[in-house]
Amino acid sequence: QDVVVVPEEAIVTASHVGIGSQVKANALMARVQEFGLEREFADAKIRVGRAELEVRNAERGYAAEAANAPFYSDVTSAKLVQAEQRVLSAQAATKEATAELSRAKQLMESGFFSASAVDRAMARLSQEKASLEQAQAERRIAAGARAVANAGVLFDGNRLTGEVEARKRELRSARDNLEIAEHELVAVKQRMARQEIIAPFDAVVKRVEHAVGATVNRGDTLLVLEQHGAVPQVMAFLTQDEIARVQLGSVGYAYIPALDRRIDVKVIRVDRQFGFTPDAQSLPRWQELGHRDAVVRLEILDHAQASALTTGMPVQVNLPRGGPSQVQRVFARLGI
Repeated sequence: QDVVVVPEEAIVTASHVGIGSQVKANALMARVQEFGLEREFADAKIRVGRAELEVRNAERGYAAEAANAPFYSDVTSAKLVQAEQRVLSAQAATKEATAELSRAKQLMESGFFSASAVDRAMARLSQEKASLEQAQAERRIAAGARAVANAGVLFDGNRLTGEVEARKRELRSARDNLEIAEHELVAVKQRMARQEIIAPFDAVVKRVEHAVGATVNRGDTLLVLEQHGAVPQVMAFLTQDEIARVQLGSVGYAYIPALDRRIDVKVIRVDRQFGFTPDAQSLPRWQELGHRDAVVRLEILDHAQASALTTGMPVQVNLPRGGPSQVQRVFARLGI
């Protein structure tokens, strides 16, 4: 048998099968509604909507700033050209003032110029050098402004204008937030899809543990299915003391009172913790007597006989204990 469990704490909202129902693989068997999931879904959709709006606003802001980038480039290029021309002009004036000072000194030595004429020439040279240094400084500023204009920023001489890089960062952040919100929405949708209980294979419903309207906890058994074509197995419920003497692979026999038939069986699984799982709560009361909280699964060696058996039949199982001549008898039932 295969146990269908509830993925999260929920309420059973619909059931499309009953005991004995034949179901096909991927058929819808039941629906559950996880507590608070509808609200989470609505909140996730709101977050995605807000993130999409932020992306659109960031895209418009970036586009507006990027549209100004050619203007910033043209302005700074023109200013750089003007600054270079002023440097050239100042260099020429400085060269001319230097030559004038040289001639004034020669004429003063020849007696044609006075010392005051030389002083005036020196003062002019100092002034032209100062103008050249100022022009060179302005050219450096213009060159820097031209460089930052490539990043969408314009320096107008007093302050920086333009926020292309800032808008680009905002756009990148908005897109990252949108991606996160979309992932969260997908995760909620996946959880909502798990609220549909789908048949994993062609099967017969053997037990329905919870009716519509019942509250179920995570891991609770909802349905028990018997797969079509599966070979029945024997499930023997033992105490912890009894299972301690069972060996994996040992061979015994099982007697089925309802058919008055004896069949050979082999131990294929020993589970001492079966009674500690939520599924143990759904076991018949007679199986709980004597604290039979351990289980042994036995394979029916003759598959031809197994095909004639019915799931749920009571069985008496005899297994070797302590030696080949000794056996122990335990209660069991047929299962898949």
